[in-house]
Amino acid sequence: MNLHYFVLIVFIVYMLYKGIKAFKAKKQVGAVFLKGSSNYKSIQTMIFSILVVPFVILLDWNLKYLILIVIVFLGVMIEQVYVGELGIKLNDEFFAKERIMHGYMVEDRLDQFEIMIIGRTDTIKMTVSKSLIGKPVEEILEAYLNPIKV
Repeated sequence: MNLHYFVLIVFIVYMLYKGIKAFKAKKQVGAVFLKGSSNYKSIQTMIFSILVVPFVILLDWNLKYLILIVIVFLGVMIEQVYVGELGIKLNDEFFAKERIMHGYMVEDRLDQFEIMIIGRTDTIKMTVSKSLIGKPVEEILEAYLNPIKV
């Protein structure tokens, strides 16, 4: 087996591993309120993907199209952000609701907000593509971060 195939196999196993972690993180979120994307990216995955795509394209069999589709599908699945009752899924990581220090809407944007998570030095900007409960994002974020204590 030459280096070309070894790199592809390692990359596919890596993407499957990240996909399984992302799936498990999504399950931890609970009932989902918001779905979207964020600026929270895994630099290793991006660099690895950029380096491996030429290897996939250079394959001489038709399975390369299936491999490309799987890579794109896993990439989209991993990059999705879910805000749920128990926490937030970012890439393949789950952050419990208790770790969220604060959040606020981005000025002049109805679909974007930023949150600060304990243990992270930077804010995470999220763009909402879908509100799953039919309320405005600002209202959902306010209720999520400031629940009524009885």
